[in-house]
Amino acid sequence: MKKTLFSGYYGHHNLGDDAFGLIAIWGAKRFWKQDLIRLFSSRGPKSKEIKVEYALSRKGRFRAVSLLLSYLEIVKSNYFVFAGGSIFHSKPRRLSPVRFVFLLARFGLLKVGAIGVSLGPFRTEDDYNYIALKLKHLSFLTLRDKKSFNIALGMNLPYPPVLAADLAFSLPAFYVNTKKTSSQDIVGISLCHYERYCGDNIKSEERRERKLFDTLKILKKNKGLFFKFFVINGSDDTGDRQLTIDVIDRLFLDSGQYELIEYSSDTLSVFDEISSCSVFLSTRLHGAIFSAIADVPSLLVEYHKKCTDYLDDMGVEKKWRIGDIEEPPEDVALLLIRLITVDSYSLYPNKKSLIDASLENFSNKTVLAEMS
Repeated sequence: MKKTLFSGYYGHHNLGDDAFGLIAIWGAKRFWKQDLIRLFSSRGPKSKEIKVEYALSRKGRFRAVSLLLSYLEIVKSNYFVFAGGSIFHSKPRRLSPVRFVFLLARFGLLKVGAIGVSLGPFRTEDDYNYIALKLKHLSFLTLRDKKSFNIALGMNLPYPPVLAADLAFSLPAFYVNTKKTSSQDIVGISLCHYERYCGDNIKSEERRERKLFDTLKILKKNKGLFFKFFVINGSDDTGDRQLTIDVIDRLFLDSGQYELIEYSSDTLSVFDEISSCSVFLSTRLHGAIFSAIADVPSLLVEYHKKCTDYLDDMGVEKKWRIGDIEEPPEDVALLLIRLITVDSYSLYPNKKSLIDASLENFSNKTVLAEMS
């Protein structure tokens, strides 16, 4: 039986990346009819619906031993597939298993592909050239956004790159949740920092978070609203938990006015909680994507171009956008309240096409020819 490894940012306490791993396993079983599938990590998503196995051990070992064991797992596999996320943007570390994967692919000793990924942003021209060269050794490449697809077209790859969509949009194909009912309108909220982690001007971050806080203060006055705060990224270093708790404390919310939904590796249980919301206000991109999949209307803060690109792909009209919180908090709060009564199908006119495009990550004829 053939063995497949899926590689991504699994196990780093990020709900979006966890979803990629879960969906990759489901897709490989559903479309490629494969059974021996593992994530190339020591931890990651959990699910009652899908059996998840990990290729790497959680036991503490010397780095050199762990590295050799990871090389061994790669050698023992027939397929190595990068699944989901911004994976290709710079040279990996010298001893990174990714370099080993590319080396084996170059000599035809391992079949390597990538699904639902994005390309860039590249830090240097040298990084671009390195990625362009290594991608030539892949058997297939499906991209989750048009910008990455256009970049791939300019790399003169020996196979046709495929424009698909974010892997998360495949979720409705195998999991249907039952919406919870509530006597109150529930506002889902996802917050995150950005500029402090990438070395950009932190004043932009401070302005954005100040306006978001002022928006929530206005919404708090509406006694008919209940707030659910979601920690989408639970990382200790770059996660959302401390920011979220700080905002809750500063709002002086009563215990009966809100609930904190902590990060959980049980991805589908968090999705169920998002589905219970009436409307969603998100800074995290995958907070908005999950809410859209669950038919919950949302406002997405466009703090990064990837957020704008997502809204463009979904066909969201300008009147339902808030940019990077350029509008006064009063206007943002009013728009969110109005959104509660908006039909999600009219808000997201292109959602069905993105779901279909996401399934192309698995069902595209080029991918099927290599993996089935």
